[in-house]
Amino acid sequence: MGDSIESEIPAPVAVWDTGEGWTDGPYLARASWCRQHGIDPNITFRLEFYSIDSPFVVVHQFLTNDAGKKIKLGNGIYHRIPFIVDLPALPHRNIL
Repeated sequence: MGDSIESEIPAPVAVWDTGEGWTDGPYLARASWCRQHGIDPNITFRLEFYSIDSPFVVVHQFLTNDAGKKIKLGNGIYHRIPFIVDLPALPHRNIL
């Protein structure tokens, strides 16, 4: 059998993962980077950075209502479908 699609995708160059937000400690520089690239750090919980042909990031965010509050039903918080943001360059290595 042939390889799966997942086996053809290289591992990310870096992953920023936070369940608590980007508002303290080492996350401040990353939150600033997000804002500079049009990504809302207040609802973002994971970023996956790739450099295949050109750099891009896969953005994972919480689903929010019109008031900007995370939508939570039952035991889970709902997530948006991940989306891609093309980048002119990867973040500087001191925050990557």
